[in-house]
Amino acid sequence: MQSTIRQPAARNMMRGLLLCYVVVISTILPVAVTGYWAFGNISNGNILQNIFSEGGKQYMPSWSFILLNILILVQLIVTSVMYSQPTFTVLEEPLYYSKKPMTMWQGILLRLASRCIFTVFATLLAAMLPYFGSINALIGALGYTPLVFVVPKIFYLCVFKPRSGGLERRLIYFTLAIFSAISFMGCVASVQQLVMDAKKYHLFANL
Repeated sequence: MQSTIRQPAARNMMRGLLLCYVVVISTILPVAVTGYWAFGNISNGNILQNIFSEGGKQYMPSWSFILLNILILVQLIVTSVMYSQPTFTVLEEPLYYSKKPMTMWQGILLRLASRCIFTVFATLLAAMLPYFGSINALIGALGYTPLVFVVPKIFYLCVFKPRSGGLERRLIYFTLAIFSAISFMGCVASVQQLVMDAKKYHLFANL
């Protein structure tokens, strides 16, 4: 997003996107492929639980396990700041502008208090629902997949209007059908997993 500040914005954004895709594909995809190759269907949704065997044996060195936890913490902090910022803005604006103008320190304390309360509530909710991963899968199937893979193609069709019957339009329709089907199957599978989890787990279950 910062690439759009300087011109040419379109070229800078494309370079940024390509860099992001290269980093993601080169780091996450090999882990996913090798992890499924090693563990198959018994692979757990929580990567940390895949590190230990049923007997408690650890498959990786202790220093690597500690580093993994640190990197997960850093990622959670970054993603929470990115994705929660709109929520913070909506929640804080009525408080921030409800009275006379606040001083800088009053604004800092207000933001610190509201964001700490939000974080505590989100953490409590995650701890309360041991099948939180299944809920995330459902949210991803309903929101992430259509938003990333379906909606942009619809926008492209509306804006650029590729030639009817041409290869480009057919290819777009084909990918639309594929990702729509993936989203639907993801929703069905997530709901099924939630039903199975609800029968198996209870609130604040120690997994």
